Amino acid sequence: VLEARKAQPAGESYAELSRRYLMDKMRQDRGVVVISAGTPGVGGFGLKERAKAGSQFVDVGIAEQNAVAEISGIAKAGGKPVFEVTASFLQRAYDQLQQDLGLQGSAATIIVSGYGDAIGPGDNTHANYFPIAMTNTIPGLTGLAPATKEEYLAMLDWAIDHAGRPVVIAEPGTLTTEADLRGLLGAAPAEPATEPFTQDQLNMRTIARGSDVAILALGNFLPLGLKVREALARKGIDATVIDPRVYSDLDVETLDALQADHRIVVTLEDGSLAGGFGQQVAAYYGPRDMKVLSYGAAKELTDLEPTESLYRR
Repeated sequence: VLEARKAQPAGESYAELSRRYLMDKMRQDRGVVVISAGTPGVGGFGLKERAKAGSQFVDVGIAEQNAVAEISGIAKAGGKPVFEVTASFLQRAYDQLQQDLGLQGSAATIIVSGYGDAIGPGDNTHANYFPIAMTNTIPGLTGLAPATKEEYLAMLDWAIDHAGRPVVIAEPGTLTTEADLRGLLGAAPAEPATEPFTQDQLNMRTIARGSDVAILALGNFLPLGLKVREALARKGIDATVIDPRVYSDLDVETLDALQADHRIVVTLEDGSLAGGFGQQVAAYYGPRDMKVLSYGAAKELTDLEPTESLYRR
């Protein structure tokens, strides 16, 4: 993963992808409105882009509570709001996420940046480890964790135009493409990315089929999962690798099927273990004969600690 970050081409970022996609979407559909809470750069919206978007871009200032209430209201009025927010700031709007968004079932989209590459050298007031753990406690929110550029854009399109419910997208940090997955695998993924993304894809996607060990690598950590598979192959273990895609709900059909020819499930996530995806998987398998090993960030606030040090521990 660290090598992949260093190899990321200059100018290739999810902020740029989001900006291009949303600018085009706003041109096509006057109902699409982008909301920011004082951080327009999170989505790549500079002065020029904001001027072009006009009334379809609204910056509420450093008021995340207002932003969440506003996207719920816009959705109820028939609009298609998208709130772009940094992971560490979303916690300010917990009450509104529950009462104004989840409870109302408003068809709004939240793009959470900073979750991908969350385990990194940030300061202790900008910890991005916790958005999945936090939003997982709120009924009515569908949480998606795309692993590749193609998945991200397809999920974003579904969330805005077709979901009909509040959707939170944990934006990856390192930009990985489907071609990158093929390069890491040496072959095409067992299940290709589906475009357009639909309700039927709210389940786990198998990237490589094996047996004995299954690696569930969430979102930004899918490349890491493939590297773990490669390391296990050198020890004679042909591991399965799965892209969970959804973090808010478990695909129990896939989890049940793994029990037939797997005895160990490994979960990897670029965020907090406490309340995270891995704990959901471990709780599901608790009364079953499956060993679960979960890896992610500890429940702590680190301060400018190097990424390499965080990974080692």
